[in-house]
Amino acid sequence: MRARRLVLPAILVAAAAVRLWLLASPVGRLDGDEAAAGMAAQGILEGRYPLYFPDPLAYFGALEQYLQAPLLALDPTSPFLLRLPQVALSVASCWLVAVVARRCLAAPGDPTWAGETAAALFAVGPFFSLAWSFKTRTYTAALFLGLAGLALALGVRPDDRRPVLRAAAFGLVCGLAFWTNWTSAFLLLPAGLYWFGAAGRRRWALLLPAAAAFAVGAAPFLVVALRGRPPTFLDRVVTPSTIPQRAEALFGSVLGQFVGVRRPIPAGADTPVLPEPLPLVVVGVLLALVVVAALRRSRGLLRLVTLRGGAAPGDALLLAALLAPVLYVASRFAFLTEEPRYLVVLYGALPVGLAALVPRGRAGRAGPVVAGLLVAALALSTVDGTVATLRTDGLAGTWRSQAQSEDLPAVLAALEDEGVDAVWADYWLAHPLAFVARDRIIAATWEQPRFPEHYDAARADPAPAYAARVGPQTDDLAAALDAAGATSRRRVVRSVTLFLDVTPPVQPTRQALSVFDAGLAPAP
Repeated sequence: MRARRLVLPAILVAAAAVRLWLLASPVGRLDGDEAAAGMAAQGILEGRYPLYFPDPLAYFGALEQYLQAPLLALDPTSPFLLRLPQVALSVASCWLVAVVARRCLAAPGDPTWAGETAAALFAVGPFFSLAWSFKTRTYTAALFLGLAGLALALGVRPDDRRPVLRAAAFGLVCGLAFWTNWTSAFLLLPAGLYWFGAAGRRRWALLLPAAAAFAVGAAPFLVVALRGRPPTFLDRVVTPSTIPQRAEALFGSVLGQFVGVRRPIPAGADTPVLPEPLPLVVVGVLLALVVVAALRRSRGLLRLVTLRGGAAPGDALLLAALLAPVLYVASRFAFLTEEPRYLVVLYGALPVGLAALVPRGRAGRAGPVVAGLLVAALALSTVDGTVATLRTDGLAGTWRSQAQSEDLPAVLAALEDEGVDAVWADYWLAHPLAFVARDRIIAATWEQPRFPEHYDAARADPAPAYAARVGPQTDDLAAALDAAGATSRRRVVRSVTLFLDVTPPVQPTRQALSVFDAGLAPAP
């Protein structure tokens, strides 16, 4: 028994080690979105307190930035320190997966290893789960909050000695998720139904503390809304798509990447890990198992959705699996169909569902073998995705070429050596460079100016430089400068090309904010 107590801590250590290794590898290069979040965390250290991700179209709560700021106090320009809170949240989620699995799968007196099996599955894959476990886009926080709410709800009993405290905790988690990232609803909606049904006769009395705690967690959203400027993700312009198009993307590619049988973009450009049509078969089998389980648990699901109580804890996870495709396809915001970023929260359900396939009872002797095969399969998927990403020098989960963030200190030193005060670059290079530079130079993007002060400062500079990644981006920028009638001197610093001494000085046009759209105009 003592040895068994060490298994879960060992799994958590392994989960942390794998994620830290990936973070320190090229897979963990800082991208434009992460750098923008890092700049917001730097701002917290300087006395600016954002409520949402820095963007005129605010759509993520800034919870992660308040977790990042204390670590950045040690080194405000460290991409590694910036993502450590996400690693910690992911490891905490691994523990919560074990808690949820035990409550869903472990029967009284059954010496099952359901919690350890689910945690091990979460710890090793699939690749997209690990690659996005440290990305600063609030999905890691959304997963943690969704699992925390689910674990709280599944622990509700009619004879609970502290029902008010548990209700308040659940309400607070839901409020924080409402502020941070709405994809937590994949787990929190079924969790809320289960909590309300399991609370019994006290359910109505517990709504007040739950609602009050929800208001506390969602306070940033309420503050912004009361100011008359609700977060504009509610009406942001998205890529036009139809329900059939979103359904085709979900079942044709996104789910394959989600479960690890297809490689995420650009690591292999959505190529299959297994020979065709095996990826489609694997996804189809998993979906069929969900349908079979739903039919077998139809009475429990009915009791769950009608709030009558008596549903099994596993019914909440089963409902999450049934609701997810419906919510995904119905949402017009599910427009980034190339990758399963909007399904990250479901990595809290996938390992528990896979652990449910491990034989128990009389067939339990085969359990360790089946569990080992499942863990090995996900681990191999992670190895394949990692190798493909490193081979293509890409970054999992992003459809654009990324800046090699390890080169940015050298690029910054070269700009300072050239006496440059302001430099223009595209979104995926400007923000990482600005994060590393902090106040040493101004690095601004002509795309999506999340930081207007940087944009305005670069426009005010009489002789700005330009920067682009070596490759097609350099060629495009050179063509834009030529079209504007400007000459320049090039200096290549590792993976970045600097365009210096631009004559005559030119600036991106205000109308398009893109040198590739409306071109460049003479500097004022």
